[in-house]
Amino acid sequence: MENTRFVLLNLKTYGVKCLDEPIEIQFANKTIDDTYGKKPMVKAIYGTNGEGKTAIAHTLDIYKRTLLNPNYLRGESYVGGFKELINHQIEKVYIDLYFAMIENGRTRDVFHHILEYSLKDENLMIIHELLSVVQGQTWGNIDNEEKVFETKDGDFVYLNDRVIHLKDDIEKETKNLLESASALVSLIVYSTQREVSYKKHLTGKETSFFYAILNTLLFAISINVYIDKRDQHYESYERIIAIIDKIQMNKEKNDLKTQKVLIDNEIDEVDLKKFKEYEKEIKRVCQFIKVFKPDLKDIKIDKTINREKYYCKKILVYKGEAKDIEVSSEFESSGVKKLITLFPYLNAIENGEIVFIDEFDSNIHDVYLCKLIEYFIGFTNGQFIFTTHNLGPMELLDEYKLKHSIDFINGKKITSWKRNGNYSVVNLYRHGMIPNSPFNISSVDFVKVFGGGTNNG
Repeated sequence: MENTRFVLLNLKTYGVKCLDEPIEIQFANKTIDDTYGKKPMVKAIYGTNGEGKTAIAHTLDIYKRTLLNPNYLRGESYVGGFKELINHQIEKVYIDLYFAMIENGRTRDVFHHILEYSLKDENLMIIHELLSVVQGQTWGNIDNEEKVFETKDGDFVYLNDRVIHLKDDIEKETKNLLESASALVSLIVYSTQREVSYKKHLTGKETSFFYAILNTLLFAISINVYIDKRDQHYESYERIIAIIDKIQMNKEKNDLKTQKVLIDNEIDEVDLKKFKEYEKEIKRVCQFIKVFKPDLKDIKIDKTINREKYYCKKILVYKGEAKDIEVSSEFESSGVKKLITLFPYLNAIENGEIVFIDEFDSNIHDVYLCKLIEYFIGFTNGQFIFTTHNLGPMELLDEYKLKHSIDFINGKKITSWKRNGNYSVVNLYRHGMIPNSPFNISSVDFVKVFGGGTNNG
């Protein structure tokens, strides 16, 4: 929808990797107003290794794939990956989130979506799903919400009154599908099939029901997750986009890309039809890298063709004293490689989308890191969430006095930083004075390990 974007307001989850107990991350105030679309939405999540930072990234990735890929829980490659992520002490995953739809800078609606998964007999199943719309002036109280639908163990246990007359038809069309895929996909597909078979448009009441489903899918499309040190698997959601375009709720046109241009630090696979778009994106990547490497002149594309795809190598061309120096991206420094792969995600923030980058500071200099974050605070309206160990962003976000911008995780609990007089969050963190901080240690604690200079061989 034109001039429409989404903001993640709250996430409660458990069951992925080390998260065996519920944690809750708040991104915005519970009072619903238009500040969601006007204030910077930047959050840094801190914690030592193995405390759950990456698990949060995986959780949002699982959520997106579940909503936009009907075969996600059935495909062997996806299920295998999901199984590896589940905490095998509890063998369940719980995702509970609130998000706001922002239209022309104003908050139009707030939605609540819950997904619960269970691993049963080596099969992943959705055992509970709930979608509702917040009715009051605050979010977080389920009593102030109007249910859209609810499923349990593969059956609808609630359908909103607006479509209750379609209950038998909907249950027939979605039979045996709700345990292995989100009901959102089945319902949105059903809406288009009904429109064709009945040869009429949805009624006003039915449109209101499917409007909530549509916007939840659009919200999922707007989520972008980058997980460092992992082979990023990109999916095309063209089927879902085609359905959304067909519905055209209230005659509004959705201008969403089915898939971002893929840019890796080595070889990119590009559909022949999308090569011109890819070329334009590489030119923008070149402009981006020039900020850090002013002697960069160009990025050339060395392509070979195989059936319907080009396989493209990126050659970075630098100014030399005698002649230009060409370096393939695969032989570039780790920092330049990281910047190349991050560009589509950083650009998504610029476009007003939701971006979660795990280990944002990995291979990026502290000064560059803070300047990038400062740009997204001051010049964009997307939502930027990242994990990091670097204290520079912590100091920067504290200086800007942004509420809900710094969280600390220790695997069992999330602690949000709240300003307390003139205390420096960095100093408190370093000295283990943040609640649940792991840094309540002293240098003398290492004496019993290394000997304090008394071990001579």
